[in-house]
Amino acid sequence: MKYINFIIKKEGAKYNLYDLLSNTTIEINRHALQIMKRLRNKTSPYKLNREELILYNNLYKYKFIQKEGTSNLPYNETALKNLDIQITSRCNLRCRHCLWSNLPSTDLDYNKIKNILFDFKKMGGVRVNITGGEPLLHKDISKILKLCRNLNLHIAVSSNGLLINNRIINDFKKYKVAENIVSLDGFRKSHEYIRGKNTFNKTLNNIKLLIKNNLPVYIRMMYYKKNARYYNKFKNFCKSLEIKSLITAPIINIDRTNKNKELFLSKRELK
Repeated sequence: MKYINFIIKKEGAKYNLYDLLSNTTIEINRHALQIMKRLRNKTSPYKLNREELILYNNLYKYKFIQKEGTSNLPYNETALKNLDIQITSRCNLRCRHCLWSNLPSTDLDYNKIKNILFDFKKMGGVRVNITGGEPLLHKDISKILKLCRNLNLHIAVSSNGLLINNRIINDFKKYKVAENIVSLDGFRKSHEYIRGKNTFNKTLNNIKLLIKNNLPVYIRMMYYKKNARYYNKFKNFCKSLEIKSLITAPIINIDRTNKNKELFLSKRELK
Protein backbone atom coordinates (compact mmCIF):
# COMPACT_ATOMS: atom_id res chain seq x y z
CA MET A 1 0.00 0.00 0.00
CA LYS A 2 1.42 3.35 -1.08
CA TYR A 3 0.30 6.13 1.22
CA ILE A 4 -0.04 9.74 0.14
CA ASN A 5 0.21 12.75 2.42
CA PHE A 6 -1.80 15.29 0.48
CA ILE A 7 -4.50 15.49 -2.16
CA ILE A 8 -5.92 18.03 -4.58
CA LYS A 9 -9.69 18.52 -4.60
CA LYS A 10 -11.76 20.37 -7.19
CA GLU A 11 -14.48 22.37 -5.44
CA GLY A 12 -16.60 24.31 -7.87
CA ALA A 13 -14.32 26.56 -9.93
CA LYS A 14 -11.36 26.30 -7.54
CA TYR A 15 -8.92 23.69 -6.34
CA ASN A 16 -7.84 23.05 -2.75
CA LEU A 17 -4.61 21.40 -1.75
CA TYR A 18 -5.08 19.41 1.49
CA ASP A 19 -2.33 18.16 3.77
CA LEU A 20 -3.72 14.93 5.23
CA LEU A 21 -1.25 15.00 8.12
CA SER A 22 -2.13 18.49 9.34
CA ASN A 23 -4.90 21.07 9.08
CA THR A 24 -3.07 23.00 6.37
CA THR A 25 -5.07 23.85 3.25
CA ILE A 26 -3.99 26.00 0.31
CA GLU A 27 -6.42 27.24 -2.34
CA ILE A 28 -4.89 27.09 -5.80
CA ASN A 29 -6.07 28.11 -9.28
CA ARG A 30 -5.86 26.22 -12.56
CA HIS A 31 -2.43 27.71 -13.32
CA ALA A 32 -1.07 26.40 -10.02
CA LEU A 33 -2.64 23.03 -10.76
CA GLN A 34 -0.70 22.85 -14.03
CA ILE A 35 2.52 23.54 -12.12
CA MET A 36 1.64 20.71 -9.70
CA LYS A 37 1.18 18.38 -12.67
CA ARG A 38 4.57 19.38 -14.01
CA LEU A 39 6.15 18.74 -10.63
CA ARG A 40 4.41 15.39 -10.53
CA ASN A 41 6.18 14.56 -13.76
CA LYS A 42 9.54 15.38 -12.14
CA THR A 43 9.99 18.79 -13.79
CA SER A 44 12.98 20.48 -12.20
CA PRO A 45 12.14 23.65 -10.21
CA TYR A 46 15.04 25.36 -11.96
CA LYS A 47 13.05 25.23 -15.22
CA LEU A 48 10.15 27.21 -13.72
CA ASN A 49 9.70 30.93 -14.29
CA ARG A 50 9.83 33.46 -11.45
CA GLU A 51 6.09 33.32 -10.64
CA GLU A 52 6.06 29.53 -10.74
CA LEU A 53 9.16 29.34 -8.57
CA ILE A 54 7.44 31.45 -5.86
CA LEU A 55 4.57 28.98 -5.80
CA TYR A 56 6.98 26.05 -5.76
CA ASN A 57 8.85 27.50 -2.76
CA ASN A 58 5.59 28.05 -0.85
CA LEU A 59 4.48 24.50 -1.55
CA TYR A 60 7.87 23.25 -0.39
CA LYS A 61 7.71 25.45 2.74
CA TYR A 62 4.43 23.87 3.83
CA LYS A 63 5.68 20.37 2.92
CA PHE A 64 3.15 19.82 0.15
CA ILE A 65 6.03 18.77 -2.06
CA GLN A 66 9.48 17.33 -1.48
CA LYS A 67 12.63 17.81 -3.50
CA GLU A 68 11.82 14.82 -5.66
CA GLY A 69 8.44 16.30 -6.59
CA THR A 70 5.06 14.66 -6.08
CA SER A 71 3.20 11.74 -7.59
CA ASN A 72 -0.23 12.88 -6.38
CA LEU A 73 -3.12 13.34 -8.81
CA PRO A 74 -6.21 15.56 -8.52
CA TYR A 75 -9.16 13.72 -7.04
CA ASN A 76 -12.81 13.91 -8.04
CA GLU A 77 -14.99 16.84 -7.03
CA THR A 78 -15.89 16.94 -3.36
CA ALA A 79 -19.49 16.14 -2.44
CA LEU A 80 -18.83 15.71 1.29
CA LYS A 81 -15.60 16.95 2.84
CA ASN A 82 -15.92 16.02 6.54
CA LEU A 83 -17.39 13.02 8.33
CA ASP A 84 -17.99 12.50 12.05
CA ILE A 85 -18.51 8.79 12.73
CA GLN A 86 -19.65 7.62 16.16
CA ILE A 87 -18.18 4.12 16.29
CA THR A 88 -19.49 3.35 19.79
CA SER A 89 -21.90 4.71 22.37
CA ARG A 90 -19.97 2.96 25.15
CA CYS A 91 -17.90 5.13 27.48
CA ASN A 92 -15.73 4.77 30.56
CA LEU A 93 -17.20 7.98 32.05
CA ARG A 94 -20.66 9.34 32.85
CA CYS A 95 -20.26 13.07 32.36
CA ARG A 96 -22.90 15.45 33.69
CA HIS A 97 -23.54 17.13 30.36
CA CYS A 98 -23.49 14.01 28.12
CA LEU A 99 -26.48 13.38 25.86
CA TRP A 100 -25.64 9.70 25.31
CA SER A 101 -25.15 8.41 28.87
CA ASN A 102 -28.72 7.06 29.18
CA LEU A 103 -28.78 5.40 25.76
CA PRO A 104 -28.03 1.69 25.11
CA SER A 105 -24.30 0.95 24.90
CA THR A 106 -23.44 -0.51 21.51
CA ASP A 107 -20.56 -0.64 19.04
CA LEU A 108 -20.94 0.03 15.33
CA ASP A 109 -20.03 -3.15 13.45
CA TYR A 110 -16.67 -2.98 11.66
CA ASN A 111 -18.17 -3.99 8.30
CA LYS A 112 -20.72 -1.20 8.58
CA ILE A 113 -17.93 1.26 9.42
CA LYS A 114 -16.00 -0.03 6.41
CA ASN A 115 -18.96 0.55 4.09
CA ILE A 116 -19.51 4.07 5.45
CA LEU A 117 -15.85 5.00 4.95
CA PHE A 118 -15.77 3.58 1.41
CA ASP A 119 -18.93 5.56 0.54
CA PHE A 120 -17.39 8.69 2.10
CA LYS A 121 -14.26 8.25 0.00
CA LYS A 122 -16.34 7.82 -3.18
CA MET A 123 -18.05 11.14 -2.37
CA GLY A 124 -14.67 12.87 -2.34
CA GLY A 125 -14.33 12.91 1.45
CA VAL A 126 -11.16 14.26 3.04
CA ARG A 127 -11.39 14.32 6.86
CA VAL A 128 -12.91 11.72 9.18
CA ASN A 129 -13.40 12.38 12.91
CA ILE A 130 -13.71 9.14 14.90
CA THR A 131 -15.90 9.72 17.97
CA GLY A 132 -18.01 7.97 20.61
CA GLY A 133 -18.88 7.46 23.41
CA GLU A 134 -15.24 6.70 23.94
CA PRO A 135 -13.86 5.49 20.56
CA LEU A 136 -10.80 3.85 22.12
CA LEU A 137 -13.13 1.27 23.71
CA HIS A 138 -14.03 -0.15 20.30
CA LYS A 139 -12.36 -3.54 19.88
CA ASP A 140 -11.51 -2.78 16.24
CA ILE A 141 -10.07 0.71 16.75
CA SER A 142 -6.69 -0.35 15.32
CA LYS A 143 -8.33 -1.85 12.20
CA ILE A 144 -10.46 1.29 11.76
CA LEU A 145 -7.40 3.56 11.90
CA LYS A 146 -5.61 1.31 9.41
CA LEU A 147 -8.58 1.43 7.04
CA CYS A 148 -8.70 5.24 7.24
CA ARG A 149 -5.00 5.41 6.42
CA ASN A 150 -5.38 2.94 3.54
CA LEU A 151 -8.09 5.21 2.13
CA ASN A 152 -5.71 8.18 2.47
CA LEU A 153 -8.04 10.14 4.74
CA HIS A 154 -7.13 12.90 7.18
CA ILE A 155 -7.73 11.19 10.56
CA ALA A 156 -9.00 12.83 13.75
CA VAL A 157 -9.82 10.97 16.97
CA SER A 158 -11.99 12.60 19.67
CA SER A 159 -11.36 11.02 23.06
CA ASN A 160 -11.51 11.72 26.79
CA GLY A 161 -7.84 10.73 26.88
CA LEU A 162 -8.02 8.29 29.79
CA LEU A 163 -7.32 5.14 27.74
CA ILE A 164 -4.28 6.45 25.91
CA ASN A 165 -1.29 4.14 26.39
CA ASN A 166 1.83 3.09 24.50
CA ARG A 167 -0.11 0.65 22.27
CA ILE A 168 -2.59 3.34 21.28
CA ILE A 169 0.23 5.81 20.70
CA ASN A 170 2.01 3.34 18.43
CA ASP A 171 -1.19 2.98 16.39
CA PHE A 172 -1.62 6.76 16.22
CA LYS A 173 1.92 7.14 14.93
CA LYS A 174 1.74 4.16 12.55
CA TYR A 175 -1.49 5.32 10.91
CA LYS A 176 -0.66 9.05 11.01
CA VAL A 177 -3.52 10.34 13.16
CA ALA A 178 -3.46 14.06 12.37
CA GLU A 179 -5.71 15.35 15.16
CA ASN A 180 -5.74 13.90 18.67
CA ILE A 181 -8.68 15.78 20.18
CA VAL A 182 -8.75 15.33 23.96
CA SER A 183 -11.40 16.66 26.35
CA LEU A 184 -10.02 18.85 29.14
CA ASP A 185 -12.53 21.20 30.74
CA GLY A 186 -10.34 23.74 32.46
CA PHE A 187 -8.31 23.03 35.59
CA ARG A 188 -8.91 20.18 38.05
CA LYS A 189 -12.05 21.37 39.89
CA SER A 190 -14.05 22.37 36.83
CA HIS A 191 -12.87 19.36 34.80
CA GLU A 192 -13.71 16.83 37.51
CA TYR A 193 -17.04 18.50 38.29
CA ILE A 194 -18.42 17.24 34.97
CA ARG A 195 -16.05 14.32 34.19
CA GLY A 196 -15.71 12.73 37.64
CA LYS A 197 -13.10 12.43 40.39
CA ASN A 198 -9.47 11.54 39.67
CA THR A 199 -9.76 12.23 35.93
CA PHE A 200 -7.84 15.50 35.58
CA ASN A 201 -4.26 14.39 36.34
CA LYS A 202 -4.50 11.23 34.25
CA THR A 203 -5.95 13.11 31.29
CA LEU A 204 -3.29 15.82 31.54
CA ASN A 205 -0.48 13.24 31.83
CA ASN A 206 -1.75 11.45 28.72
CA ILE A 207 -1.91 14.74 26.82
CA LYS A 208 1.74 15.30 27.75
CA LEU A 209 2.52 11.72 26.65
CA LEU A 210 1.01 12.42 23.21
CA ILE A 211 3.02 15.64 22.89
CA LYS A 212 6.20 13.85 24.00
CA ASN A 213 5.65 11.40 21.12
CA ASN A 214 5.31 14.30 18.63
CA LEU A 215 1.60 13.66 18.08
CA PRO A 216 -0.52 16.76 17.36
CA VAL A 217 -2.91 17.47 20.27
CA TYR A 218 -6.09 19.55 20.21
CA ILE A 219 -7.90 20.22 23.50
CA ARG A 220 -11.72 20.42 23.54
CA MET A 221 -13.04 22.42 26.49
CA MET A 222 -16.71 22.31 27.47
CA TYR A 223 -17.37 25.93 28.41
CA TYR A 224 -19.69 26.49 31.38
CA LYS A 225 -20.16 28.57 34.55
CA LYS A 226 -17.36 26.99 36.61
CA ASN A 227 -14.60 27.55 34.04
CA ALA A 228 -15.85 30.62 32.16
CA ARG A 229 -14.32 33.09 34.61
CA TYR A 230 -10.76 31.84 34.11
CA TYR A 231 -10.95 30.98 30.44
CA ASN A 232 -8.01 33.24 29.50
CA LYS A 233 -5.83 31.67 32.19
CA PHE A 234 -6.65 28.20 30.87
CA LYS A 235 -5.99 29.34 27.29
CA ASN A 236 -2.50 30.48 28.34
CA PHE A 237 -1.99 27.15 30.11
CA CYS A 238 -2.81 25.35 26.85
CA LYS A 239 -0.31 27.54 25.00
CA SER A 240 2.35 26.51 27.53
CA LEU A 241 1.64 22.86 26.65
CA GLU A 242 2.18 23.73 22.94
CA ILE A 243 -1.10 22.18 21.83
CA LYS A 244 -2.28 22.82 18.28
CA SER A 245 -5.60 24.42 19.19
CA LEU A 246 -8.11 24.97 21.99
CA ILE A 247 -11.61 24.05 20.81
CA THR A 248 -14.25 25.75 22.96
CA ALA A 249 -17.81 24.41 23.05
CA PRO A 250 -20.45 25.91 25.39
CA ILE A 251 -22.71 23.52 27.29
CA ILE A 252 -26.28 24.29 26.25
CA ASN A 253 -29.64 23.07 27.58
CA ILE A 254 -30.45 20.88 24.60
CA ASP A 255 -33.20 18.80 26.25
CA ARG A 256 -34.84 21.89 27.81
CA THR A 257 -35.01 20.41 31.31
CA ASN A 258 -33.73 21.79 34.60
CA LYS A 259 -31.31 18.89 35.05
CA ASN A 260 -27.78 20.23 35.64
CA LYS A 261 -29.04 23.77 35.11
CA GLU A 262 -25.98 25.06 36.98
CA LEU A 263 -23.91 24.19 33.89
CA PHE A 264 -25.75 26.45 31.45
CA LEU A 265 -24.63 29.96 30.54
CA SER A 266 -27.16 32.74 30.14
CA LYS A 267 -27.63 34.41 26.75
CA ARG A 268 -25.63 37.38 28.05
CA GLU A 269 -22.77 35.13 29.20
CA LEU A 270 -22.74 33.29 25.88
CA LYS A 271 -22.57 36.59 24.01
